[in-house]
Amino acid sequence: MATQHCLIPAFASIFAAMAILFFPVDSSADDAARISRLESDLQQLRARIDEQDRRIERLENELARRNNSPPIARPPIREEGGVASTAATGPQPWHSPAAWDRVVKGMTQAQVAEVLGPPTQVESIDAYKTLFYRGSVAGKGSVSGLVNLRDDRVVAVKKPAF
Repeated sequence: MATQHCLIPAFASIFAAMAILFFPVDSSADDAARISRLESDLQQLRARIDEQDRRIERLENELARRNNSPPIARPPIREEGGVASTAATGPQPWHSPAAWDRVVKGMTQAQVAEVLGPPTQVESIDAYKTLFYRGSVAGKGSVSGLVNLRDDRVVAVKKPAF
């Protein structure tokens, strides 16, 4: 009987240690890391989609050229909710690498727009928003960059490759 009483505190200690290992008390740090990884994955997926869109457009235009038909007009990309994207023409502030260097984490969407100008497309999902800046830049060809915001604050920036 005395051995059983000694084992109870030992088992209790083992179960407490296992609970700490499998159910950490501070899960907010885990959630923040998970959200950060998801934001990064989302940014990478959007960049891949952008590149695939450009590739499809080049291939469609090459096919049209070979068939002696006019280039295929692509429909405008629409923001979530059906609002058309804004496609500015001519040189824009975002065409400058120096402007991208001024965009830092913590800025608001309005501050980003002051530095880079209006985005060419915006996508929103709950508290997350992505500002896309893409188009042709003189002497550089087609370029794209993006700014990720959470709760109207910059959390990530992907500068265009100039």
